[in-house]
Amino acid sequence: MIIGNGMLASAMRSIDRDDVLFFCSGVSNSSEIDDKPFLREETLLQEYLHTDRKLIYFSSYFVNFEVFLTKEYYQHKLRLEKFITSRFKNFTIYRLPQVVGHSNNPATLTNFIYNKIVSNETIPVFINSKRNLLDIETVKRVIEYINTENLLRNKTVNLISTINYDIETIISAIEFFTKKKALKKLIVNSENDFPILLEAEILQIFSDLEIVFDESYLEKIIKTYYAYKYVS
Repeated sequence: MIIGNGMLASAMRSIDRDDVLFFCSGVSNSSEIDDKPFLREETLLQEYLHTDRKLIYFSSYFVNFEVFLTKEYYQHKLRLEKFITSRFKNFTIYRLPQVVGHSNNPATLTNFIYNKIVSNETIPVFINSKRNLLDIETVKRVIEYINTENLLRNKTVNLISTINYDIETIISAIEFFTKKKALKKLIVNSENDFPILLEAEILQIFSDLEIVFDESYLEKIIKTYYAYKYVS
C-alpha cells in the first residue's frame, strides 16, 4: 500500500506489497516554514496508527546533525520519527540524503542546479560544501531487499551513499550533460561537510547487491535524469 504520489511513491509502486505501508506523503521542501503541510502529514500518519502492515517512513539524513535541527522541517521529521518508534508496532525508518530521480520538484538540489544552469541564473555555491546523492533506483533496490529478507524491523537507519560529493563536482557533472557553463557565486560557509554515518547492516546490503559508489555513480545518475532534458 502506497500513500503519496511524488517521486518516492512512483518508485515504490514496482515493489509494492500488501503487507507493507509505504508512507510517501511527506513535506517535500526542506525550506518549508508553514505549519499546515507539517500538520497535514502528521494527521495523515496518525490515521494509520493501528495498521497491521509494516510502516516504511522516509526521514532525512540531516536530522543526525544539531545544526539542521533549528529548521522547522527537520524538527518535524524528528518529531514524527519519535512518534513512529513509540506508537507503531512494525516499522522501518529510512533517513535519506538528496535523492535523485525523475521529479518536477524545483526544491531538490539537482533540479535547482539544473534549472539555474539552463536559465543562465547564478548559483550560490558554499565553498567546500559537499552533499550526499542517492539514486532513487538504489533506494528502491535496497528497500525491496530488506522487505524480502525481513530485515531491520523496528529500526531507524541511514540509507545514504558512501561518498559525499563536492557541490562544484555535482555542478560540473550537470554542466557536462547540458553543455552549458554555470554562473556561480562563491560563498564562505562554516557548515560545509558532514560525516558519513552508515550502519553495518546497510553496508552489508550494499555488498550483497553489489552497489558501488564512486565518481561513475554520480555521472550515471546525472546522465540518467538530466542528459535527456536539455536540447541546445
